Amino acid sequence: MNRAELSGLVDFLRDAERLKTVKRSAFTSEGAVESVAEHSWRLSLMALLLAPQFPDVDVGRLLKICVVHDLGEAIGGDIPAPEQERLTAAGNGGGKSADERRDLVRLIEPLSERLRGEILELWDEYETAASLEAKLAKALDKLETILQHTQGENPPDFDYDFNLDYGREHTASPPLIASLRALLDEATEARSRGGSAQGGSRPGSTVSVDEFAAVDMRVGRIVRAEEFPAARKPAYKLWIDFGELGTRQSSAQLTRRYTPEALEGRLVVAVVNLPPRRIAGFRSEVLVLGAMATPEDVDLLAPDDENAAPGTRIA
Repeated sequence: MNRAELSGLVDFLRDAERLKTVKRSAFTSEGAVESVAEHSWRLSLMALLLAPQFPDVDVGRLLKICVVHDLGEAIGGDIPAPEQERLTAAGNGGGKSADERRDLVRLIEPLSERLRGEILELWDEYETAASLEAKLAKALDKLETILQHTQGENPPDFDYDFNLDYGREHTASPPLIASLRALLDEATEARSRGGSAQGGSRPGSTVSVDEFAAVDMRVGRIVRAEEFPAARKPAYKLWIDFGELGTRQSSAQLTRRYTPEALEGRLVVAVVNLPPRRIAGFRSEVLVLGAMATPEDVDLLAPDDENAAPGTRIA
């Protein structure tokens, strides 16, 4: 490598440094906004640790793909995954790939022709999932994103339910990847239910009286119940009358014990002051409470008095 090539390499590295400050939509465990470089680092670490479980994968090439896959974002920045999905649904998803490749071509201009060719080849391989290494890199890229979402000190309105469908087409196989996905889905569901970044409340942990008093639980009456085939796990769509609070919607996994017909007219107890969640396009506004033998087997809580008025506060 001659002096001119070395100079070009240094210029490229100076430009690539932007990835240390280009922000993503995730948050670290201390509440800082995650950078693209931080994501790429842990993605590479995951690849290094898991690669021995895939003997047909070229570890060196896998790591190169992980390092290269987001380089173009040094110029154009990151588009959050929910926004990518919205663009794809609107028929504009292909634009991101073309824009990012164009930015990558611009970023690597100072490098030698050989290095430019190698980086572009790696990026194209990842983008099209054209090899075992690229497929594994894509799967781990999705899983690292989900891992960060379950670990971060996130804002109150963070949409954990997005995780449950995100990247599923890339993480359904092979079995080890599917098992890791299932583990992270459990962590996502724990965070969605209000658990901590470390995986939910622990037996014996305590809350203050003020914290408990902040939870607004009310009696409601289910006025409508429907099947919810779009939900990832078996669930119903519920419309619940809370008296002066009006009618609120909820997605509830009650299919093991109840039919929609049995639910309509039934009194329930629900938390009404949690942030709304969007589940498979349905706005879920309250959390219906029940005794939970397993996540799929919920026995609904209800007042003894069938004439209890909807909207009555639980103390």
